[in-house]
Amino acid sequence: MGATTPMSAARPYRDFLTPALHRSFTNAALVGLFLCWIEAALMAELSFFWSWFPLGMTGIRTLLLFVSPLSVFILRVAQLHFGKRTTTYSFETFWQYGLSRNALHTCFWYAVSAFLFGEVYIWSTAQTANLSLVDPGRSYERPRVNQRPVLLRSLFFILALFQSAVHLYRDYDLVPLDTNADVTGTKGTVRSCLRQLQQLTPKALQRSLTIVIVTTLTGPFLYLLNFLWIRTCSWKIAISLARLSFTLSKQPRPAGLTDVTTLLARFAWSALLLVVLWEISNHAFTIYTAQEPLRKGSPLTTDSRDPNGSLIAGLKAKKEIPKTVAFWELSTIVAKFPERRETLYADLDRAGGSTWSQISNICLSEIQSVSQRIQDCQRPMEAPVGNPAEQQNTKSLPRISQPIHNDNILNAPAPATSGMEVVQNGIGAVAKHYGSSAGASPINATTKLLGYNGNHVPIGVPKQLQPALQSAKKNAKVGDLRSLFGKLFRRPFGRQVNAVVFGVPYSNASRIANAIQSISNLVVFSLKEDRLGQVQKDIALVVRTLMKMIEDVQQLLQTLPPHWTDVGFDGTRQSPDISELLSITQTGLEKILLVFGEYSDELGLSKGEIRKAKQLIGRPREMEMKK
Repeated sequence: MGATTPMSAARPYRDFLTPALHRSFTNAALVGLFLCWIEAALMAELSFFWSWFPLGMTGIRTLLLFVSPLSVFILRVAQLHFGKRTTTYSFETFWQYGLSRNALHTCFWYAVSAFLFGEVYIWSTAQTANLSLVDPGRSYERPRVNQRPVLLRSLFFILALFQSAVHLYRDYDLVPLDTNADVTGTKGTVRSCLRQLQQLTPKALQRSLTIVIVTTLTGPFLYLLNFLWIRTCSWKIAISLARLSFTLSKQPRPAGLTDVTTLLARFAWSALLLVVLWEISNHAFTIYTAQEPLRKGSPLTTDSRDPNGSLIAGLKAKKEIPKTVAFWELSTIVAKFPERRETLYADLDRAGGSTWSQISNICLSEIQSVSQRIQDCQRPMEAPVGNPAEQQNTKSLPRISQPIHNDNILNAPAPATSGMEVVQNGIGAVAKHYGSSAGASPINATTKLLGYNGNHVPIGVPKQLQPALQSAKKNAKVGDLRSLFGKLFRRPFGRQVNAVVFGVPYSNASRIANAIQSISNLVVFSLKEDRLGQVQKDIALVVRTLMKMIEDVQQLLQTLPPHWTDVGFDGTRQSPDISELLSITQTGLEKILLVFGEYSDELGLSKGEIRKAKQLIGRPREMEMKK
């Protein structure tokens, strides 16, 4: 029954993931195309038949409008990710994502989308709207550039900037995955996706209306104030285009506006159509991309000549998207496809070990990464490593100051200085320490992100300066941190913990949860389906790994000191994402103990370990009654 196909013959996982993403893209694009047809009908002249009939001007207008959501879909594909941002404070989020290359790409594609939509809208309006680029004037006047369409196009550009800000702030590029794989769960269908989209439509309409109102009220003032040189650039572009076909009079400055109220009303209506198109298209892309990794009701890798080999290749992928989807597919297979699950136990002849051994090692490695990040965060920082010759030369230099006292400097008399001066002195000493160090301190990414070691002191500060700096923090004023501006620099406890447990810059929560559920369910089902007895020798390792992770996370929640900027810390040492992860881990461990608890001696687990595992689960008495 074991497969003999070597792993090298397995098709890469991307061969199955790419068509699945294409199907999600197509389904979302069909939703966007349907919305474009509705909006094209609303832009058409009133007619009982031709205003909605697709084989006519409405159909052409629909295809032209479809370029707008298509631009957004291109942006979503390029910036797709499955994990939440794990920055520790708001200004860091703004610095990393608001001033990044992705932010420029977001503004660019929304600006392209808004420009194309605006051109189609202007082309669809009647001549009485006075939106032509050139105003011919009276018979004795020369043509001149009309400022009405210039303002309208500028407002569309401002609308694109506002929508880009909302896109980045709400992280529309995130596709959250369902981490609650259940044996009795239902498979995702197109009908369920449409139902989810229908439920989100009212919220999308409300958000669209808010963005349009804000843009309509503030856009004209930003245009008149020449914000980002919008007025100057748009006016020069309009003159350059108009001179290609007309001989214009000299217009060094934009002419006055006429009937501004009607123009703003037209913009508000067209902007509402555009933002609704953006919002619903974004929701459609997220919903269809977050479908279970299935094709025609079966796992993605079912059609492979070596399904398990292709799945293992995805689990070992280095990129986030294929690796995350592969873990999700594994969890889905284990929970909902018994026939495919049995092959995971029976597949022995494979390069690199049996399918079970490779999958278990990958899952356990993903779980152990949580404990590793926690240990790295709690490990004391090592001293800077430099060149021994330079250190020797440094030691031979003559002393130019008094040696540092070893007594308690906090109780020694000191001149009256303000808290801010003490902070400045401490920062200056730290800066001198960094500038004079011969080498860099080996700091891991997570601890560097947190910025503080276990003693609640900035990383790299000499031990002699730590008491003084701690005292300076206590004496410094924290009133500014309670202000609206200071809120940008607070580091809440929950965000600190999430960064350590789930990693940076994006959370690995879904991958960790799927790894826990996959390995736990595989162990539970092995009692009846593992005919070759492969899993039995690894059950103790699985149990100890889950216990270790629960212990480490709980200890982190209890011992991690809140950051000194977290002035709103109320003693609550919890995080919703961490609580969900602990619940999933405890559930998986409980399932294993309920099935294999009576065989603990044969599995190599001591009674003390079983007792400790029950305590970590939190329901030892209930489990005793079930036994």
